[in-house]
Amino acid sequence: MPAGAAAKRACTLLYTVMDLSITRRLPCMTLPDPADFPVRAVPLAPLAKERATIICHRNQRVLLVARGRASRWTLPGGVIRRGESALDAAHRELREETGLADLELAYFFYVDGSVKRHHVFVASLPRGAHACPGREIALCRWVGIDAISHWPASAPTQRIIRQFAGLCAASDLQPRALTRLSSSR
Repeated sequence: MPAGAAAKRACTLLYTVMDLSITRRLPCMTLPDPADFPVRAVPLAPLAKERATIICHRNQRVLLVARGRASRWTLPGGVIRRGESALDAAHRELREETGLADLELAYFFYVDGSVKRHHVFVASLPRGAHACPGREIALCRWVGIDAISHWPASAPTQRIIRQFAGLCAASDLQPRALTRLSSSR
């Protein structure tokens, strides 16, 4: 295409965007060729963040945390930093939010939310391990797995706990055995 024709098309596009009526007043100018503007497929809702999420369980209860008294309850976890593995992020977030360190974590699954992908890990807390709110967290609570649906927990938290409970029930496994089986793989 000659340089003059490309400039003419670019001018027409500029005027078309600025004022559609100008195109009608300038009949010598033509509309741009659609082939000059390739269409790119864009996902409808690209995932903005990846998150490490940890199910800490003991005696048919799971550990939930809240940032404030009026916040929804969630499973411990947070955003995976650039260059950090999901497992390293899970250990870091668990330590920062609850003070729990050096726990054996087993990768369970991932679940996509509206803007986050949750990489879910499972940890069975040994006797004597206590969760205490860290600087980012105001409250820690142990909640019965069956009570989660009635608890003011976030939608992803409820979904993850349902899947965890479903797998335990379907496999006829206690959550402690599930953690041991997962970590041996």
